Amino acid sequence: AYGFGATPQQGTVTFFYYGTGANGAAPPPSQTSAIVPAGQVLTYVLSSGGGAIGNNANGLDNRANGFQGYIIAQTGFQYCHAYAFISPLGGGPTSSGVSEGYLGIILDNATLTRTTQNAEIKAH
Repeated sequence: AYGFGATPQQGTVTFFYYGTGANGAAPPPSQTSAIVPAGQVLTYVLSSGGGAIGNNANGLDNRANGFQGYIIAQTGFQYCHAYAFISPLGGGPTSSGVSEGYLGIILDNATLTRTTQNAEIKAH
């Protein structure tokens, strides 16, 4: 978005878990990342809490290890997009079993003007 009139923004990402925790327990409580500087990428591995923001820690833990369900990630800045990859524990794109990658749906705040839609999915 830089170069198209957008102002660089930074902020945190809060993860909200909907479903069940490990062994059928309640879903884990939400957690918030460290600040993601403008132009950086946040990575997060649910099973370990691993990942990074650039070369720094992401500030997230492994409370979602064993979680089954869906996640809504809320950012403290505009123009954030998400890519998720689901695989067997310890697996990757070439491991046996089911693996899937997808782009997350963007749910805009109705007061923002990034798109003229309340949710990006309505526009695509």
